[in-house]
Amino acid sequence: MRHALVAILMFAAGSLWADPVSDLIAGTLDACRGCDLQDADFKKADLSGVDLTGANLSGASFHRANLRGAILEEVTAVGTNFNLAELTQARMGGGTFTRAMFYGAQLSGADLSAANLAKPVCRLSGSPRRRWWVRRSTGPCCGTRWQTTLILAEP
Repeated sequence: MRHALVAILMFAAGSLWADPVSDLIAGTLDACRGCDLQDADFKKADLSGVDLTGANLSGASFHRANLRGAILEEVTAVGTNFNLAELTQARMGGGTFTRAMFYGAQLSGADLSAANLAKPVCRLSGSPRRRWWVRRSTGPCCGTRWQTTLILAEP
């Protein structure tokens, strides 16, 4: 009886300290508001519609991840890799995306209002061998209707 009770308590305790990264990737968690996901690997993960409001995504990799319709409002995503990510209709308002990478990312209809996009790295269509740095913006990134100042970085 004592062993059964210990096993039940260990199972319950394990679910309290579950890894949010694994749960998000597995689809068992659809919201992780304010989570610390720094340096997490979400490469090729399907995170469509997930709510990561206020999360720390700095240094994380979303390379080729599906974030269609995701809520990334007020996130901190310094140096985060969004290369080739699907961010269509993502809500990214108020987030900090300093030095974030968006090479080939799909941002059609994404809401980046009030987002800090100081120096994200984008590759624009028609310029496959050049890196562009964004200084100021009022719209989506990487070839989809920017109102911004673009600066050609060193090759």
